[in-house]
Order: sequence, then structure tokens, then C-alpha cells
Amino acid sequence: MSWFNYSVLPASRNEALEHVGDEGHIHCLYEPFKTQADQLEGQFRCGKCKGFYGSSNVVDSGGGKMWICVFCNTYNPWNPDMPDCETYVSQTGGGKSQDRVLTIVIDTICTKEELGALQNALKLKPNTKYSLVTLHRNGDVAVHSPENKRSFSAKHHKVEHYLKRLNRDYFTKHLDHGLFDSVSVMGAINRLEAKDSHSGKRGKRSTGLALFLASILGDEVVCFLAGPCTEGLGKVASKEKKNTMRQQHDLDKSTKYFKDAREFYSKMKSAASFNIFASSLDQIGFMEMSDLLNVVAQFDSFRDDRFVHTLEKFLKKRSNAMTDLSLAVVSSGRLLVDGVLTKVCPMKSTLNNYSDTPRGEGSTNTWMLESPYLDPENLVVPLSLSIVSGSTIRDSNENVPEHLYVQFQLNYTQNGASFTHVHTKIIPTSNSPDCLVVNSFNPNIELVYLMKSISYQILKGKFTTDQLQRTRYQLDTVAIAKHESQEFLMYYYGLRRTPLFTTRNVSPDQRILFLHHIVRSNIETSLCYSLPTTVQFHSGSRSTPLLSQDLLSDTTATLVDGGYFVGVRYAQKNLEDFKAAKEAAESTVNSRFPEPIYIETAIGESQDRFFKSKLIPIDDQGAKILGTQDIPFEKFLELVEKRSRGD
Repeated sequence: MSWFNYSVLPASRNEALEHVGDEGHIHCLYEPFKTQADQLEGQFRCGKCKGFYGSSNVVDSGGGKMWICVFCNTYNPWNPDMPDCETYVSQTGGGKSQDRVLTIVIDTICTKEELGALQNALKLKPNTKYSLVTLHRNGDVAVHSPENKRSFSAKHHKVEHYLKRLNRDYFTKHLDHGLFDSVSVMGAINRLEAKDSHSGKRGKRSTGLALFLASILGDEVVCFLAGPCTEGLGKVASKEKKNTMRQQHDLDKSTKYFKDAREFYSKMKSAASFNIFASSLDQIGFMEMSDLLNVVAQFDSFRDDRFVHTLEKFLKKRSNAMTDLSLAVVSSGRLLVDGVLTKVCPMKSTLNNYSDTPRGEGSTNTWMLESPYLDPENLVVPLSLSIVSGSTIRDSNENVPEHLYVQFQLNYTQNGASFTHVHTKIIPTSNSPDCLVVNSFNPNIELVYLMKSISYQILKGKFTTDQLQRTRYQLDTVAIAKHESQEFLMYYYGLRRTPLFTTRNVSPDQRILFLHHIVRSNIETSLCYSLPTTVQFHSGSRSTPLLSQDLLSDTTATLVDGGYFVGVRYAQKNLEDFKAAKEAAESTVNSRFPEPIYIETAIGESQDRFFKSKLIPIDDQGAKILGTQDIPFEKFLELVEKRSRGD
């Protein structure tokens, strides 16, 4: 499925600039697996252009029924299997499951309890081949095979020389590429011994070397870390614990380690699919690694149930993951593609329907998506489009039709078989009767597009305070332009209080995790990151009040869903309302990957402060009650309205 920030497209340049904003560019969210698509035989491709059958007229012709391509008006033979729907999927080949190697990287520089918890949590699938890499306290990285073990020192001059150049050939000739099955690799893992760092120092952890060696052994890497890299290339922290990890204010200066580490990890981003799970109360270096992260999550301990459940989901989702994902966008002649604003690799264009004003990854209509994709039901691709139109309404009446079409063609492989997912969208223009651009604004789609596109841009390296100020200015400009939408301003007010907008009370790594989760969440969950949803349970009924100051003294059992956290607040635990709230919360937690933090607190207890920090101060009295320095929502509305008038 696909959604646009305006469900009616402007037919003229003046109209686009007046009502749409963003220099007239249209924002779109493509969410292919939101609903189950019809399974059909055949691809139904137009004989002339790159379009597939979709939302096409079927007519009787002298030679039988024909379908008319919505993109080039070509008549094509119709057959009874053709779908009567805008979305369908067809199998295009294969059917045999592929055996993908999973390289496991384990950090043994931890306590015996942490390593033991990880060993107990690893429930590996029997139909997979494995490689094993381990990090050790002396700075060595060991590569295991069923026959032997080979250790590399990050400080060795040859290792450092070839690692700096990411020379795979040098390391390949020193490696035994024998693979483990699930039983033998678990045997090797269970024989590992934990050796924590010496008192007062961080362990000699050569994470950069370990990840590179892992990428040579397999295309998929899962890494379990207990601390930051302190040795060799990829180093993000000193071994001296008194030297703290970089904070936000350090990023505005020439921060030690940061630039070199980020450049090193960025060069590795295409080497493999990197999934990292960290057990640490300190920062790990996610900001430096942000370019190469696929799945990422941090836990207080590997003993946490949240880690056990997340790892279980990861291993289960691997067996049904999608690979070789590529997206092509076909559009009407008047509708151009500016680009995709997420982690993709541009491919050679199949059509000349892209604009000369690229946004994100542009100048093409075809992209290779992140692969493998473990969580396709949460896949959302933000796109920017623009309309070729006359400058005036009179010109547009002659050039822009009443409807424009866009088709998303997603190719992927799953369980060894290849598929094509086709979704065609018909979008009316303002030349259609009774269709007005100004009345078709969708605030939720606009907000999620902004969240995802800006998160993507920040993750590419825009970390400084100056760049954060530009992000704030960009978002404030949008809010002023959309000042008539109360719903948009409410969500935007909530967004101002998140790590996307501010670095207050969050470390750089925590901010990266927040942005990464936004990029990988579906539309519904993304909205929760901006403004947590609340559901109250009372005598068998439910209500959804605003998360405002009024809830502070409310004793009703309440579920709060903030995307990365899910909480239940209650007065008494033994009531049916509390049980209903907890059951709903557990259902939400279990449906997400990685698993969100679950918080359960009685009113007035210590963890209730976290709930209190999420409440919105509506007015000055509310700000005083909540003890927050945030501008009250009513004053925020007044400020936006004032700036919209140019005062």
C-alpha cells in the first residue's frame, strides 16, 4: 500500500508552492506488506512499457478482451487470471530454500554470568551453517573452525596494514573456511570462557577487526558486544575508564577517535548484513557504526528477558527473511520520482521518469533495498515525487490529466523462491471535479515521512549541534506551513521532545538507537515515537485520552505505547482493569522486533517518574505540576500561529 501527504495532487506549479510546501515536492510512504496481497499467477507486464497490469481498464476488442496500460495506453491481451485489485504478488521463479551462512561474533570480555546467559539464550536453528569469531581480553580476535582456531592481533603491523585497506585476500588465505553445524558451533560456544577487563580499565576490544573478519566468513553477521572498541581500527574509546565516551558537545570539536572510526565502519557497510546486540550500561559506539547497522538493540544485561525474546525473534525471522529486494517505480508522464530517503543502493534506471531535483538517493527509478530484511511487515520506503506542470492553472488544464498513476514493483526472494509485488496507485489531481489540494492533507503521513527522511539524513553523519539546529529549523518551517492542522501540530509538538529534535538527557548512542528504530518501524509505530498513545481500561471499556497533565492524578489503569517502550500504570494490581491493560501491553510488546522496553509501575513509585516525563503540559499550570521546562502546548500553538502571520 502507499500513502501521500496530499491525496489530491496539485495540477500547477503555483498551486504546489502555495498549498504543498517543500518547494512543491510530494511526499509518499510505500508500505508493501501492510496487508496481505492477492497471490496470482503471471506478471501481466505491458508489451510496450515497463508497467504491469494494475487499475487498468478492460475493454472488448475485435480479437477479444484487452487491458489498457495506464502509463502508455497500449492495448494488451487480457486473460481470466488477471487481478481485479490494486495490489497483488506473483511468483516468478525458484522454490528451493537457500542455505545462508550466519557468522556469530561473541565478546568474551565480560563477566561469567553474562557469557553464561548468552550461551543459554542461543537456540540455533539446525538447518543453518555457522562461523564463529570471538574477541578476547588481550586484544586478539579468534576465528574458529571445526578443526582449529586462528588468532589475529589488531596491533600486528601486517594485520593493521591490510585491515586499513579492507583487503579481504590477505585474511582469506589465513582462514580455514570450514563451517559449523548448529550442534558443533554450540559446543564451541559453550567452551568459551569469560575474562573481564582489569579493574579501572576497559578491555582491549578489537571490534573493527572482528566485524571485518566476520564479513569474510559470511554475508550475515550477528555480534554480541559487552563494551566499546578500544583497540585497533574502529576504536571509539580509551582503555582508561576515567576517559569517558564522547558526548554531544564533543561532536562539535575534533573528537578523538570519532572521525577515523566512523570512516572505517562506513567503508564496511556493504561487506555484510551486520546485526548487533549489546549488553552494556555504557555507550558502545553505535554512532560511529550507524552506517553499517541492520538490526541493533542494547540491553542492560543478556540476562534480561527482553534480550532472550529479541534473540529468539531474530533467529526465527532469519528463516523467513526476504533477500535480493529491489524496487522500481513506474509513473505517469507528468509524475517524476525525486528519490528514496532510506538505506538503499541506487541501480541503473529502467525509465527516464526521475526528476532533475534529486532527494535522498535520486537520479534513478530503481533501487536495491537493504538485504536480508528480517521484518518485512514493518518495511516502509519514504519517497519524494514532483509534478511536471504549467506555472498557472490555465497551463495545467491543458497539460495535467484528472488522474495520475504510480506503480511500485518490488522484487524479492523468500525461502528460495522469487516474487514480484505490484501495487498501483491512482491519484486524482486538482483538475478532477470537486478535488481540492488544500482539503486533502494527511498529517500522519506528512509527519512520519519527515521523521523517517530526517532520521535517515542524520544517520548518514549529520550529528553536530549546527546540523541539529538546521533540522529544527527545517521542521519548524513545516509546522508553520501546516499551522491550520491541529492534529499535525499535536504530533509535531510531541516530536520536539524526542531525541530526533533534542539531545537533552540522551547519549549519542541512545539517540542513534532512537533514530534507527524510527527508520525500521511501520507507520503506526512511528507515530507512537512522536506522541505515545494511551489506552485506559475501566470496567470492561476502553478510552484513548491525550497523554496530558490530566493523567497524572488519574488512577485508571493505563497503557502507554511509546514505540520503543510500552508501559502500564495502575493504582491497584489485583483489579481486572489492570489485568486487561497488562494483557494488551504484552500483546504489543510481543508483536515488535526488537522487543521494546516494558515498564510496569504503580502510581507514585520511582518508575512513575518516567511516565510523568512523557506527559504533555497543556498550559502554564500543567508545566508547573509536571516540573518541566518544555513550552506548554497552548503557548506553542500561539507561537506557531504568530510566526505563520510573519509577526
